[in-house]
Amino acid sequence: SLNHFYKRKKEMKLLLLLLLMTILACKVQGIGQSGKACSQKFEDLESSLNDTRKKVESMEHEMEKVVGVMKELFLAHYDPDAFEEQRRLKKEVEIKEQARLKKQEDERLFKEELIEQSLEDGKSAPDNIECRNYAFLTHFRNIEDSGQDDTNSSYCDSPNWSPSGSDVSPDWVGTGWYRFYGPSGHRMPTTAPGEDQCGTFGTGWLIGDHPSVPGETVDARVCFQALDECFRSVDVKITNCNSFYVYYLPDAPFCKFRYCATNERL
Repeated sequence: SLNHFYKRKKEMKLLLLLLLMTILACKVQGIGQSGKACSQKFEDLESSLNDTRKKVESMEHEMEKVVGVMKELFLAHYDPDAFEEQRRLKKEVEIKEQARLKKQEDERLFKEELIEQSLEDGKSAPDNIECRNYAFLTHFRNIEDSGQDDTNSSYCDSPNWSPSGSDVSPDWVGTGWYRFYGPSGHRMPTTAPGEDQCGTFGTGWLIGDHPSVPGETVDARVCFQALDECFRSVDVKITNCNSFYVYYLPDAPFCKFRYCATNERL
């Protein structure tokens, strides 16, 4: 009840006052036997104050819920349209929060999957350091997947051409060794895929062959198809890691350029 709530608040204020008075008394008495007794009293008051504070906070929370229900009942009776609109908005917020939590959980599980997959594949990988020390490309880059739901076609694998950073691919961390995995596909295409594929305008595809022997590293070239099949190109390296490939990829030469992949496996 309200009377009980205000009684608790008054009790908390009284305990706080006693606590302050105890602090002053302890300062005056200093150390010694009386100081120890004072210190014990201070601890007892502090504990009581914390308990009362928790009870008051719990009661405040319950009162907020009660007030919320009373407001809804008032609206439902005097303004049904406003009540229905409020319920609709509340439902939207709940759905968005559920979607956010689900996405957060999915991302956590996917990260665990990446770690497990990396450890498992590392057992049969050659001794090349890049077969164990690489970053994953997991954002959709698959030119064969027409069902990808991200409508952004402006991603780029370079922070240099996107000052705000909003267009940089979520899985791009700068020049280095990468492995395509999951929604991104498995290996780079060796034929021009066409423009406006894999979430970008300038699609990166491979000129050259993938290495066929585990542990073998080869030099290759990636072309970015934009206006023509090889509008711009960069030099890359590819290592055969037995069950997958890793690619040494530099930052893309422009924004709206990024590296693409296919479903084809090693």
